[in-house]
Amino acid sequence: MEKTSFSLLKYSGKRVSLYSERVHIIKIMQFQEAHDSFLNWLEVIKNKSPRTIEQYNRHLTKFSEYLEDKNIDSFTYKVGDITLKIAE
Repeated sequence: MEKTSFSLLKYSGKRVSLYSERVHIIKIMQFQEAHDSFLNWLEVIKNKSPRTIEQYNRHLTKFSEYLEDKNIDSFTYKVGDITLKIAE
């Protein structure tokens, strides 16, 4: 996985992050793909412990199961579609 830089620039005296394009990509990413990418990011980029990654995986898997219980296919569900309405 390619390492992404989140550079900060000063714009009108304020710090502005340059990751809006990356956020857009994540919003259109399918949930399962985002799940796998996030766990990979935790391991490779953030160098988190295996236990931390296991915990995140456990919670994301439970959320995926919740989506399936609501008859939502987590393999086609886009991250940008996640709202509080799915809790209803």
